[in-house]
Amino acid sequence: MSKLPPTMSFVDLVDEYFIENRTKLLDIAAFLDRLDRATAGGTSDEYRIAAFREAVAALAGAGPNRVEAVQIIFSDPTTAPLEALDRKSASGAFDAGGRAAAVSPAPGAEGLDHREAPLAERRVDSAAQEAR
Repeated sequence: MSKLPPTMSFVDLVDEYFIENRTKLLDIAAFLDRLDRATAGGTSDEYRIAAFREAVAALAGAGPNRVEAVQIIFSDPTTAPLEALDRKSASGAFDAGGRAAAVSPAPGAEGLDHREAPLAERRVDSAAQEAR
């Protein structure tokens, strides 16, 4: 992957986008606080919230591919189409427990729930699939 130069300088990026992204982080913090209050400080094993928390952790990591990392976390790794719609709209995250028996895994990912593999392994698996 080639490294493209930024179209704006660091200072220009900060000046232009800091407040906007600060607001988004505050929205995320408020959402997580509301979840904590709703679960009385415990945790929820709801698949969307688990993916959301994993994505927030990925944002804190270093590296140039945070967008890819977050997209992989929320993405459905299967390639086989559903025989019938399982709902009327998208849920925003892959429910491995809800669809695991209904669909075939992506080539090379048989028996692997993408939530069980660390992000680095998912990237390697993804890169291997692209090379095929």
